[in-house]
Amino acid sequence: EKFYTAFKKEIDAGNSVVCITVSSGISGTYQSACVAKDMLGSGTQIDVLDSKACGITLGIAAIKAARLAKQGLSHEVIAAETKTRLGKMHTLVLLDRLDFLAMGGRINDIVAKAAGLLNIKPVISFNAKGEIVVVHKAIGFKKGMQWLKDQAVRYGKDFSNSILGFAYGENTIKAEELLAAIRGVINVGEVIIARIGCVIGTYTGVSGVGLFFEEA
Repeated sequence: EKFYTAFKKEIDAGNSVVCITVSSGISGTYQSACVAKDMLGSGTQIDVLDSKACGITLGIAAIKAARLAKQGLSHEVIAAETKTRLGKMHTLVLLDRLDFLAMGGRINDIVAKAAGLLNIKPVISFNAKGEIVVVHKAIGFKKGMQWLKDQAVRYGKDFSNSILGFAYGENTIKAEELLAAIRGVINVGEVIIARIGCVIGTYTGVSGVGLFFEEA
């Protein structure tokens, strides 16, 4: 109902809509938005895009799309460029604790306890289906931070003209440390630092740090 109301308001005002949703692999939001679009009929200019991710990834894509709209680009161009951008986004979250993953059913208690004893810090991301998966296992949080920095350098290359996002749990210290480490080796322009949202927070708890960027 909320999607329908929001979409209809824009369509009635003579606008078109590009809607970016949380990954369909972890939420029914995308499907709900598609239902609302269908209810308004095929003659409306509405594109619903599945981010296959969550968090600041959506924010970066939305900011970029809004800037394209201000430049006067067509709905079709904005939707196409946003879809392409979403396919190039990296969503990486380094976990400090695994008990929340265990409580969420992603791993069993024995694995969580063993990882804790071995000081293993996993990095979670999204696969092609938009499902949360572990993409790296670091021995210690410090090495995990180093791995995140290396990913930004390897795939982002230069952030002078793009947006680099960081998410934090309990406080901003870890996010700021990661930003400083990246700034030490490559150019960084616009930055977003925000608290970890409820979706990722289900897996991270109050600890952890997230990194979000578009691949060059």
